[in-house]
Amino acid sequence: MLIKQIKIWLAVGALMLSFNTEAKIEYFQDSFTGSLARDVQNDFFWFTGQSTFVGDNVSLTTTHEIVEFEPDSFYAFGIFSRNDGLKTFSGNFELYYKVDDPYNPPNPWLDPLTPFPVGGYFRSEQSLYSPVDGTVLEQTILYGEINGVITNREYLSFTVNWALYTFDAASAVPAPSPIWLFASGLLLLSSISYRKKYRLFSR
Repeated sequence: MLIKQIKIWLAVGALMLSFNTEAKIEYFQDSFTGSLARDVQNDFFWFTGQSTFVGDNVSLTTTHEIVEFEPDSFYAFGIFSRNDGLKTFSGNFELYYKVDDPYNPPNPWLDPLTPFPVGGYFRSEQSLYSPVDGTVLEQTILYGEINGVITNREYLSFTVNWALYTFDAASAVPAPSPIWLFASGLLLLSSISYRKKYRLFSR
């Protein structure tokens, strides 16, 4: 998770440097409730599904996969779409149990009515292009931290603390050297993440 957050901040920094301007940042919060559907059981611990979560004048839909090997290894990931009637953001997300004590993890299988803490993130990146020459006029990154609980391994109640970064490219000035620096950092982090995953699954 730390690697992914570092990548996000590197991407934000790269955009700020490439546009040679400061980002406009907006903060807001949504609260949602709904069921994390297990529509298809692909394996004993692997499910796929689609869900719609509702909040105050806003909806959140997900198409996701769920993996659940042990009581403390719940993991859901996929794509999402947030719609508040004015604008729609789409991107990817991750959701997981927040285990405070790895030696005594919660067990939702034994006590399904107990609410278990969950965390994760939503992330969306969008660009607005010029209809004249196709150049980028504006780029936005929407990032949201998830905090909530899950009950009965299915029913979710959570809040999302959003940060919306908007980059205006109208006065963009190229900054190739800093961009290459940030790109190199992203490639290095991706390589480290890949090697960790490779070692994990090659055991």
